[in-house]
Amino acid sequence: MNQDSSLRVLFVVNSFSGGGAEKSMFTITKNFSKDRFDVHLCALNVDSSDWELTLPSNFHKLERKWKSGLAETFANLILFRKLLLDIKPQVIVANCELPELFVALAAPKSVSLIIVEHTSQPWNGRKSMGYVVRKFLNFRKATWVTVSKDSNKIWLGSKNPLHIPNPIIIREKLNCQVTPFTQVVFVGRLRPEKRPHLAIEASIRNNLRIDLFGDGFLGEQLKSQYSSNSSLIRFHGHISNPWNCISKNSIIVVPSEYEGDGMVVAEAILMNFSILLSDNFDLRRFNLPDINYFEDLDDLTEKLKLWEKSDSEIFRAPKDLAANLKRERSLEGIINQWESLLKGVI
Repeated sequence: MNQDSSLRVLFVVNSFSGGGAEKSMFTITKNFSKDRFDVHLCALNVDSSDWELTLPSNFHKLERKWKSGLAETFANLILFRKLLLDIKPQVIVANCELPELFVALAAPKSVSLIIVEHTSQPWNGRKSMGYVVRKFLNFRKATWVTVSKDSNKIWLGSKNPLHIPNPIIIREKLNCQVTPFTQVVFVGRLRPEKRPHLAIEASIRNNLRIDLFGDGFLGEQLKSQYSSNSSLIRFHGHISNPWNCISKNSIIVVPSEYEGDGMVVAEAILMNFSILLSDNFDLRRFNLPDINYFEDLDDLTEKLKLWEKSDSEIFRAPKDLAANLKRERSLEGIINQWESLLKGVI
């Protein structure tokens, strides 16, 4: 099949430097069979780090800034419509809420739609808008995909979704520009649902140093709130591969109130880090031993104390669990699932 007859697919994400959804789609779109698929990736938002990216011609960067107002969002929607006219995709794959909204408003009727659910609490804080958007997408007979293993339905009554997890690729360890503390580590967005303050508070209580890798609108607030503890806390911001900068003797703390796929957890397990997870349904999907889960700040504090004073091996994932996870998250297998799905929706 030549390029002119290949299936044209547009993946739409929030940004190029976001979380698990963005990282996964970035990886997947770069690895499709080029002779069968003409694949494009569009990011609706940009931040300062995105302007520095050198992107291939099939990667498209629009100009909406995070948390921008209605006027800028509408202007970006016009740019998105123009991109659709230029690319003329046969299939659009929307990842997360803003891409869902743009696709619902702009996708031509002839285009097949696939919506990927990346969180157990979509449209959090905007349920009414989410209800309208997803009702329309259901009316358009969109196909639904979930990255979460145990999800048997998508919010608001759509048909059972197809489960396709995010791939995990363990990249070679490169030189890091920061020297890690080699104690407690938080990796993720600095947002309320990620609850970074729990990791910080528990570290301070144990007089342990903590490295935080990630950015978000809570960043400045946390820096100010814990300025008196600056000797114990370092904020590194967004780093594309933070695992390069984390010592194997550290412990990864994931205090999220809820998660989607939990790529940080999967990566930490596959790289054999000690790990502590918030005890909730989303993170229990990883089936770690009970000792790896904490209920609240006091419980996390006690488990960090135990980690510091005892053999840190007790908080590493069992080897058979890591081996199963590696098989489930192989890039080759996940690409095959996506290619089969895309060919089937046309």
